[in-house]
Amino acid sequence: AESVTEVPAIGPIGVAVNGIPIYGATEGAGGDVLAMPNFVECGGHNGPGGYHFHTFSVIGSDSCLFTESDLAAGPVLFGYAFDGYPIYAGNTLYTSSWYLDDPSLFATDTFSAHVYSEGSGDLDRCNGRTDEAGNYAYYTTEGYPYTLGCFYGDVEIAGPGGPARQRDAHSE
Repeated sequence: AESVTEVPAIGPIGVAVNGIPIYGATEGAGGDVLAMPNFVECGGHNGPGGYHFHTFSVIGSDSCLFTESDLAAGPVLFGYAFDGYPIYAGNTLYTSSWYLDDPSLFATDTFSAHVYSEGSGDLDRCNGRTDEAGNYAYYTTEGYPYTLGCFYGDVEIAGPGGPARQRDAHSE
């Protein structure tokens, strides 16, 4: 796309390889999912729309999507974003270029609480990177935004969180 698209505050942003929806970093009205008590079940939880992921994790259950030994072999395909790009498990490989700037907003407005700092981590604003062969993919991270910071490709999102907003330039 000529510009990136913000992920919606509420609702799915992609789908895992097992068909379970993947949501963004926020829960409910905009607080960070990691501010939720007892948020440990494989990176997801059961909500009004059913079980969904917010992060990628192999901890919290004997029945997570992947095991720790699966990840030791290299990045595994976690799912696909709604713009068609793959999402790989990259928790142990890459770091996000976002940082928590205002901890007082973490539990209520995680989008405003975090700031993107180009080059401070391994990934771009959308939490992705282009490999040596020219292929773009998103990678999960331990830090915010956990899955996607924005959509890199063309996507039109409308739903409970409202239409997604466009933002100029992939290089931001």
